Amino acid sequence: NKAAQAQELMALPWQQAAEQFVESGMHGFSSACGDKDWFFELDLAPTFCDGFYEIFAGSGQRAAWSEVESCINAKYEELMDACLLEKAIWDSAGLILQDESLRNKLYKALKSGHESAFKEAGQGPRSLPDLQRVEAFVRLWIENTMNKAWSVLETGGDLMTPANLVYLFQDLVAPFGEEHPFSCVPAVLTQSIGRPPRDWPFIDDAVRQFFNEWNQPSKGGRSGRGAKRPFVAFGEKGEKGGSRQGPPKRQRNVQEEDVQQEEEVPFDPEDDPVAQALLDQVAAAEAE
Repeated sequence: NKAAQAQELMALPWQQAAEQFVESGMHGFSSACGDKDWFFELDLAPTFCDGFYEIFAGSGQRAAWSEVESCINAKYEELMDACLLEKAIWDSAGLILQDESLRNKLYKALKSGHESAFKEAGQGPRSLPDLQRVEAFVRLWIENTMNKAWSVLETGGDLMTPANLVYLFQDLVAPFGEEHPFSCVPAVLTQSIGRPPRDWPFIDDAVRQFFNEWNQPSKGGRSGRGAKRPFVAFGEKGEKGGSRQGPPKRQRNVQEEDVQQEEEVPFDPEDDPVAQALLDQVAAAEAE
């Protein structure tokens, strides 16, 4: 119940308690409302701050409230960006594959490939220029994804073509349009150079390299990088590529539950008092 949950959070260090509080509320709220058009337009960070204040005050721990608010805001943005990433990948997969089963397999390959590519790109030398790190991420994402999804695209009917692959990753770079700031390229990689444009020529280069290596396995391994690319920033210095806004409507209506990777227990707001409070607040706002 709510009292028991509050007591458990009070016993934790406030940073851990704050993140757990936001995670609990966002899990329930996104499960119930994640497919609504207005979901990404909401800013629930102030609501989470208000809700956690009583728990923080009752814990007896000392910290500047501004520091607590920063922790809550950061966790909220992290979770909302994760929701946007999942929606963007699912939408983009639907542009290539109409069959729900094949689309879901491509989604999983893209999601897994994204995670491993980000990890690998982050392990490069710290002195590596930002543009080269972004290029490394995109190249690895293409390779990791297609090594898993090749058979899926072939099953879908001669869809494994350079043109389709370029189109897919162009859409992932700017999944909600050029005017929308979100990109599936992690914002931490593009903070100083801005988000790549949708028609970024490097995507064509990376796809061509992937096909050359795939069709010539006897040469073994990755071919050389070739001539060095000039360092050209994509936007103003300091512009973040992953700033969050709600995505505009796309060509297809996406139901997030179609892409769940494993069966989940149906969400009941009564089981999560934090989510219930958020839902009550939304209902009250809509009634005004």
